[in-house]
Amino acid sequence: GKREELCADGLYSVTLVRCKPDKRVGVGMLLSRPLLKEGEEEDLTRHIQVREIYSGGAVEKNGEIKVGDVLLEVDGQSVTSMSMDSVERLIKGKDGTDVSFIFQKASEEPPVP
Repeated sequence: GKREELCADGLYSVTLVRCKPDKRVGVGMLLSRPLLKEGEEEDLTRHIQVREIYSGGAVEKNGEIKVGDVLLEVDGQSVTSMSMDSVERLIKGKDGTDVSFIFQKASEEPPVP
């Protein structure tokens, strides 16, 4: 997984091949917005972050994506105001196909939506 620094503010792009280790999420990571209380509507102004990286998945093998990093784009589409369902549909796809992401490193201030 080659890394391209997009600019100085902590953005980086990663392209992974979709495969489903143990039939989990397409590339082997759990993404979510800050967790909601039961019955709360999803807050689309909050950032989508990497919560967990599954062992054996494409994300772990890539090694660049870290827990806490903020997901900004999937395959060129901004996901900052998409529902998690829509984001998951974008990420899932046919096994063996590429999917590209733009993330922001967790240590940086996220961009203001």
